[in-house]
Amino acid sequence: YARVSSKGQELYGGGLGSQESRCVKELQNLSISYVRTFPDSFTGGGDFMNRPAMKELLAYVDNNSHKKYVVIFDDLKRFARDVEFHIKLRTAFRVRDVELRCLNYNFDESPEGHFAEVVMAGHAQLEREQNRRQVIQKQRARLEKGCWAFGARRGFVMTRDPLYGKSLKPKYPEAEMIKEALEGFANGTFLRLIDCCKFLVEKGFWTKQSPEKYIDKFKNIITDPLYAGYVEYLKWDVKRRKGVHDGIISLETFEVNQNRLKKETLGRRIRMDISPDFPNRGLTSCFYCHNSLTAAWSVGNGGRFPYYKC
Repeated sequence: YARVSSKGQELYGGGLGSQESRCVKELQNLSISYVRTFPDSFTGGGDFMNRPAMKELLAYVDNNSHKKYVVIFDDLKRFARDVEFHIKLRTAFRVRDVELRCLNYNFDESPEGHFAEVVMAGHAQLEREQNRRQVIQKQRARLEKGCWAFGARRGFVMTRDPLYGKSLKPKYPEAEMIKEALEGFANGTFLRLIDCCKFLVEKGFWTKQSPEKYIDKFKNIITDPLYAGYVEYLKWDVKRRKGVHDGIISLETFEVNQNRLKKETLGRRIRMDISPDFPNRGLTSCFYCHNSLTAAWSVGNGGRFPYYKC
């Protein structure tokens, strides 16, 4: 079993390959036949069943329960970086009668060995949590300076700025499509979110699904001040501030869209089966009860007739 902490390390680093070669060499020294490698690119602690390769490894053992296996890995930190799940994972292998071997640690089933193992697992968890704290502190500091500290949003690309380091820059033609959709919603060219989604699908901004499937994604775009050139991350108490990047739309357009989203008619549930036969369905209200009118075809004497009705 081999694990690195990110896709970047998997693609551009030699971590997985070096771990595998060391483990295979150790198996040869022990005269144990090599079967296969289970490589993971998963960061942090938590439930080991969230790691695809670890889940696959346990399933492989279960499907071959008539055989005796040795699972070997490079370092105790590759096994688990959380005390609770280290113990649970050890138990999962124990009930499967799997022997564990670690290149940088010797498992000892004595009481003293169990204690030392828990201490080592606790140290790995402490190190992980300290690393996470340091990363968050650095990211928060960048956000407070107006620099986006995460991956690029759709319509932007990360570039290297001589003053601010990694910085967002509008990516064309995606940025132009988003700009037209957001400004169209603000000026009434597009009355509903679904109309904006239809426009973006027709432009090729989204291609895999129907427009109705992208309403939530577009709502994330329309409510994100990043597109207006501002940075905000309330999860870390970073309130809205001017970003160092150029926005795709103006702050005025952004505020108009927020006000439009708050309107009662836009907050109602919109039917997904939009039909060109009834373009006003969901837009027109009943004169008496003020609920949105629905619409359908009715069959009567002489043929089919279209009706709007409350």
